Amino acid sequence: PGDAITSELLRFMAEDSAKEARMAAISTVAPSKQSIRAIMLRVRDSCVEVRLHALGVLRDTVEMKWLSVSQRVHLLESALLDRTASVSAACADMLAGGWLRKGCDNDVLALLRALDAVAPERVADERATHARVAQLTLDVLLSRDDATRALVATAAHKHWNDEGHERQPESAACLRAHLDYLAKVKSQALAEAAPELPAVCE
Repeated sequence: PGDAITSELLRFMAEDSAKEARMAAISTVAPSKQSIRAIMLRVRDSCVEVRLHALGVLRDTVEMKWLSVSQRVHLLESALLDRTASVSAACADMLAGGWLRKGCDNDVLALLRALDAVAPERVADERATHARVAQLTLDVLLSRDDATRALVATAAHKHWNDEGHERQPESAACLRAHLDYLAKVKSQALAEAAPELPAVCE
């Protein structure tokens, strides 16, 4: 925090009127708790190019485990709901290509746990935010390619159809999102994908 060069880069990043200067500062500063917080603020920059650049730097240089749960949730909420489609698409790429595949070894349930998707100990507003971002995350994954959709389906159904697996709240969220997706696209697989009623009641 006391490094003069880092402090100046952070000042450029936050205050310079030229988008090129803000982007250069984002690219140049070394990853640290202080600089990562500053880069995350640029994901809400007024300039689309700066927002995209900040997401690219976060994707390429910052691992998901370096962020707190709160930072992960607020980053996804901000970027996935961005008014510009290219920004939300860049965030979706970071989520699926970086966080899910590299950070969670393609385990959708691990990704939901990393977002604290089921957060009973949090106050109501925080709990609602985490649940909303978890739903956004699942919607993004289901809207991608067949391989990514299959990861969500696996996370949902192995815990409901196999007796040997412990059922978890995150798998219930996956199941609901997957069934909603199949209903939305009018898939003939919907009836087969739904678990038996006794398993759900149990």
